[in-house]
Amino acid sequence: MKRIYKVFLCLCFVLLSVACSGGPTDAQHVDNARDYLDRGNLNAASIELKNALQQNRENGQARFLLGTLQLRIGNAAEAEKELRLASSLGVVDEAVLPLLARALLSQGKLEELQALSLDNLKTNEIKAEVLTAQGLGMIRQADLDAAAELIDQAHALAPQSTYTRVAKARLLAARQDSAAARDELDSVLAIDPVYAPAWSLLGDLDALDGKLEQAEAAYTKAAENRTTNNADLMKRAMARIQQKKFEAAQKDIDVLKKRVPGHARVNYRQGVVSINLIQGLIHFNNNRLPEAREAFELALRVNDRDLQALYYLSQTHLRLGNQQRAEDYG
Repeated sequence: MKRIYKVFLCLCFVLLSVACSGGPTDAQHVDNARDYLDRGNLNAASIELKNALQQNRENGQARFLLGTLQLRIGNAAEAEKELRLASSLGVVDEAVLPLLARALLSQGKLEELQALSLDNLKTNEIKAEVLTAQGLGMIRQADLDAAAELIDQAHALAPQSTYTRVAKARLLAARQDSAAARDELDSVLAIDPVYAPAWSLLGDLDALDGKLEQAEAAYTKAAENRTTNNADLMKRAMARIQQKKFEAAQKDIDVLKKRVPGHARVNYRQGVVSINLIQGLIHFNNNRLPEAREAFELALRVNDRDLQALYYLSQTHLRLGNQQRAEDYG
């Protein structure tokens, strides 16, 4: 009887071990996540990566792919954190640095971006990506000569890189050479007709030239072809407001309100613009003055020096008959 009991216990132990070892390993979760990322299924990829990290928090590839995913959805701070962890866990600079450079650029961490070293990078294309990001950082700092040097180096290393060529177009635009910038963008779109950054910059050039219908169409192309399209929707809303397409502009703002916590601000050309400011402009032009006043006040809570919000809040109070309040903000 004891022998039968021992055999039964051994059988239970074996069955339990098989059951426990039957699930995917952390490496298998990472492989699944990579496949989902390649197919654009970001939610499924996120679940697989979380499962991988639950099993092994020091899986460098899981950290790297999570950083990649965070960058694709526009969460640059989380992307940076995961990419730095991936690097500390042995993921090579060739994989990490191009994405880390973009994450730092997106956050405006320009000193850290310029400090990235290319010493461990072997391929020209990877070096060009980092140099391009550094060049774009220099454009933000208004050091166009330094930007040109970096972008020219990148272009020499990877002349067909769409990322680098759009950066070159952005530099030309910053130097007020709109025609040359447009030529460069036309060349990029001939290579890749759905490259969203090229469409977005083309929309900026059209908007600056007062070609609002073309700008709206370009921003639409950009928004349709990338996951993180908040800035494209913001710029399209502005183009639509200027064309008095207030209902269409409201649709863009409604999408942004659902996405952006606190309805705060979205990157817009070289700076940021409050979603509430745009909402206020829509209400103001629709003569919904109390709603416009509330929206402009919310915009000023985010940035009390927002000149557009101050001006339109003053005008709103004036139209409401609040002369003293209008003067306070005027």
